[in-house]
Amino acid sequence: MLTYTKNKKIKIKETSKKIYFAFKNNKRIRTDKLGAMIWQSCNNSSLNRVKSRIGKKLNCPEDLLKYYMYLLDIAGVINKSQKANKNPPQNKQENSFYDDLVSLIIINFNGEKFIVDCLNSIRKQTHKNKEVVLWDNNSTDNSLKIINKSYPDVKVLASKKNILFAKAVNLSFKKCSGDYFIILNPDTVLDKDFISELLRKAKQKKEAAAIVPKMLFFSLPTCINSIGNYVPPHGWGSDNFIGHFDFGQFDNLKEVPSACFGAVMLKRESLEDVGPIDNHYGAYYEDTDWSYRARLKGWKITPAPRAIIYHKFEGSFKDFPELKSKLVIRNRLRFAIKIFSFYYVRGFLKNYFKEDMRNSLHSLLNFKLRVFLIYLWSYFSLFTQLPELLVSRIKTQKSRSKKITDKNILDLAPYYPPLLDETSSPILSVESIRNIYCLELFK
Repeated sequence: MLTYTKNKKIKIKETSKKIYFAFKNNKRIRTDKLGAMIWQSCNNSSLNRVKSRIGKKLNCPEDLLKYYMYLLDIAGVINKSQKANKNPPQNKQENSFYDDLVSLIIINFNGEKFIVDCLNSIRKQTHKNKEVVLWDNNSTDNSLKIINKSYPDVKVLASKKNILFAKAVNLSFKKCSGDYFIILNPDTVLDKDFISELLRKAKQKKEAAAIVPKMLFFSLPTCINSIGNYVPPHGWGSDNFIGHFDFGQFDNLKEVPSACFGAVMLKRESLEDVGPIDNHYGAYYEDTDWSYRARLKGWKITPAPRAIIYHKFEGSFKDFPELKSKLVIRNRLRFAIKIFSFYYVRGFLKNYFKEDMRNSLHSLLNFKLRVFLIYLWSYFSLFTQLPELLVSRIKTQKSRSKKITDKNILDLAPYYPPLLDETSSPILSVESIRNIYCLELFK
């Protein structure tokens, strides 16, 4: 008989009438009363036993209970006595037949805490023909010492100041010998077939400018961080399907709007056609800019869901939140002005200006002067870029294919919204199951 047991390493925590599953690694999953009751009822219990315990307090349909327990099992909140394979076995594909040189590019800044795990996972790759180029953005920790001592095969480049992500990647491209480039954040850990799966997809999809892996949270390894990203007309750019627990529901995805450059494979031929990353972004939105420019020239951005990578979310800007905010506010405006036709530029900028005006005035009225100054800096910085930006816009619009419209790209935005709460915790509740997960289970 199939039975369920609760994960005893988890605790239920309630804050401000909100319920969370709290893991020992400080990761949390937002849940509700039913989720908490299911967890409490799973003491080597069958489905009927759990149902009878819950039925005394809540009227829960059996189908909803089954779906909820299925997802709680995937999330690691409860455990089945016999685990079914989430992804059915597939025939081994021709990964090993491709022996192309793949160049991996890592941009490091004070990555001492996680660079070892990243480089060790690269060493364990089933694809052996590879080189690693690491650019150090003037780190002040011991990461360079560690790399030089323990990883002599890594080609280390360094700058005397932090030149930010975009320029560092462009300079690293020039030192690479392969026809396939993989850009990586240093706070990532690669599945052993990561390179093989990306390369296989790149070989299969000649029209793909970039190949996007399935990025999962390192601390919640069945929860999706991203499968590429997109830019909506309101708010900020977002990772596709962030916060969704993975049961293979997106493994047949054919295209995504753009690639996340935290982990991506680019082809040399597409890079030569589209051009380098735009240095003027510095960091943030530089990946969507390059992806949309590629799409406007007729290329596609293709996901490779079998290429798995785990993200620790401890990147370079964690200790510099103000700089991140400045770049994000400025760069989404730059992106809209540069990439879209006049009709969409007008709509995007109207929304973005309203949001920025509301947020900046709110910060001023609430005496949050530092926040107000961040907005002021962002707009001033954009103003200084305007002459160059208008020239870049003209070049981008002239090079776009007449067959590709902005609507073609924007229509690729994911149907399913992010499933994170205001604390960036994944949400697993009756509402998310009924409104989102049931659609994914039976699509």
